[in-house]
Amino acid sequence: MKTRPLSTTVQVIGLVSILILLVLMSPGLIQADESAPEWVFFISNNTTFLDQPAPVGTVIKAFDPEDVQCGELTVSVEGKIQPAMSCQRDDPTTPAVDEGPEPGEGIFFTINDLPAMVTPHSLNFDAVSPERAVTWTAFGDIWEVDLKAADSDGDGIPDGLECSGVISPAATPDACPDTDDDGTPDFQDADSDNDGIPDSVEVGPDPLNPRDTDGDGTPDYRDADSDNDKILDADDNCPLTDNPGQEDSDGDGLGDACDPTPAPAIRPVGGYGESLSPLELLGPWTILAAGVAVGIGAVLFGKRCLLNIWGTCRTIW
Repeated sequence: MKTRPLSTTVQVIGLVSILILLVLMSPGLIQADESAPEWVFFISNNTTFLDQPAPVGTVIKAFDPEDVQCGELTVSVEGKIQPAMSCQRDDPTTPAVDEGPEPGEGIFFTINDLPAMVTPHSLNFDAVSPERAVTWTAFGDIWEVDLKAADSDGDGIPDGLECSGVISPAATPDACPDTDDDGTPDFQDADSDNDGIPDSVEVGPDPLNPRDTDGDGTPDYRDADSDNDKILDADDNCPLTDNPGQEDSDGDGLGDACDPTPAPAIRPVGGYGESLSPLELLGPWTILAAGVAVGIGAVLFGKRCLLNIWGTCRTIW
């Protein structure tokens, strides 16, 4: 029986490998950047954005450690990366230009421009540890991964954003900031700066652009003195308003600088009386007749009041 020369066998194996790669790169299976010299590929059956399957139209990007983008894909199947997304490696023939990761370097992801956590399942369909670093391995390799931009502590701020660009906080929580040093990283801490004000409040109306009251570059939810008045938020009677003097004319615990009614109010007693507590002054007030209103305080004490512009309350029986 004739045996095939070793060189011929190697050639056949090489041709088969190339044919397999070409099949994988066929339209509908893999999207590759044809201008790149070499790629690795990513597929996913579980890609989520803010705890929901990534909707069609979601944009996923891949980067090298120097934040050079090496791949991009727009989701066409909800919650999945199908076709596969390619990530090009750095071109060794252009040493002055960084086109992507070197072999062995990590690959990081964003979902709609928010840092995403990546959990690997397999490399070339062989199972790998979920804690294994996702790197540029070899030309034509195929990674299966989970990608998610999650919100573990329910404060509305994606984990990747709270981890300040550390992309895999689930696998390496110690790499994420722990603002108050309580042993719980910010992405799992509902009050990151331990000032008694939940992150969900301090972050402001747009969690993707956290509020920074004093403009010092530290968002309020991580800033123990959000207004930079040298009074810690936990002790500040106006935590978002600069008031170093802490003036509180009506003694209601809310500083004059942020109190809509800083002058003392009066409880009705036979026409005039003592100061009302903050709870008693809570609104909204309901107009009963011309110039007559009733609020929580009035309901509690069975009073109907006529309020002037200073908040003075005169009994109307």
